[in-house]
Amino acid sequence: MTTIPPAIRNYLGEVSEKSDDYQASAFWDDLLTEIRGDLDALRAENTTAKQYEDLIVKLNAGRKIKFGFKERTGTLGALRRKIAYHYAYHYGRLVKLIGNRSPITLKGTPKELAEHAAALAFLRSHKLVDGYTKFMEPIPVESTMSTARHYYFKELIKDLTAKNIGEPPYDIMEIGAGAGNLGTFFALSGLVKSYTIVDLPEMLLLSSFTISKYLPESVISFSPTEEVEPGAITFRFLTPDMVDKIPDQSRDLMINITSMMEMDLDVRDNYLKHIYRIGRPNSLFFNNNRRQSTLPLHDGSTWDNNPLLYPYRTDDKILMWEECPFHQFGRMHWHFKQSLCFMRAAVINQTA
Repeated sequence: MTTIPPAIRNYLGEVSEKSDDYQASAFWDDLLTEIRGDLDALRAENTTAKQYEDLIVKLNAGRKIKFGFKERTGTLGALRRKIAYHYAYHYGRLVKLIGNRSPITLKGTPKELAEHAAALAFLRSHKLVDGYTKFMEPIPVESTMSTARHYYFKELIKDLTAKNIGEPPYDIMEIGAGAGNLGTFFALSGLVKSYTIVDLPEMLLLSSFTISKYLPESVISFSPTEEVEPGAITFRFLTPDMVDKIPDQSRDLMINITSMMEMDLDVRDNYLKHIYRIGRPNSLFFNNNRRQSTLPLHDGSTWDNNPLLYPYRTDDKILMWEECPFHQFGRMHWHFKQSLCFMRAAVINQTA
């Protein structure tokens, strides 16, 4: 990135006030306390593109939750060798150790490499690893468990939308997009007409950075209704209080991946109401969330955020509702993450 896009620079001056005006869930408030301090320096009008990029990189280092892509430093050959090696070597070690029914620790193999190997094994079992390798080659980022996971969801949702709501491109809304990795993969696959990300004020800095870096020709807007150049791929970045400004029946596809599970009850249910309002007739809603049986609240209590009990409408045409196979095989099977995760896809707002 050589310059900060004007829309992002303008948002830098607004993010502090927006953050003060919105209270995140207790789960996210702890994480954002650390992030807010790092973002202070981004608000200055004289922030350079290099400073901006360095601070975004800092946000991804040494935290419990790592957002965004990891820059690739090697060659294409190195990428191919890494994918093949991690699958053949680290996955082989996992298979030998799975008989030990306790959390796996691999001597000389960090957890992130083991998770990557398991993710590649999952892609291979679904005949996706060759397509994944080809897809990743022109993108200057490392292959990780996270990129493998986003590729799997992109391919799954692409198939569901083509079969049930028509061919791309689509008007898409994603709630809780993190660093915008899934939106990047969708756009690079030619699936996007417009992409709206609704997220916490601080997180929009990360997702807009990712989009501006890896999709520099896209139009970036922080408005739900701003007129944009016809024909351009538009990414809109909206804070939670702006979701009610998104026009009725204006999106073909709505996505939520592992963020409703981190929300307070009233916030989660409000988003679901808006999803039904915003979705066009016969649109598709896909979500994948783990059960959080003891999700903390601000008063110190906890509650059971169970994805099987979300207030879906009874007239949805359910296409799938099952345990997430990626989570089940890629993480839970190896004892990396012991929690139930369910994915659901449905055609909503059906017409006769």
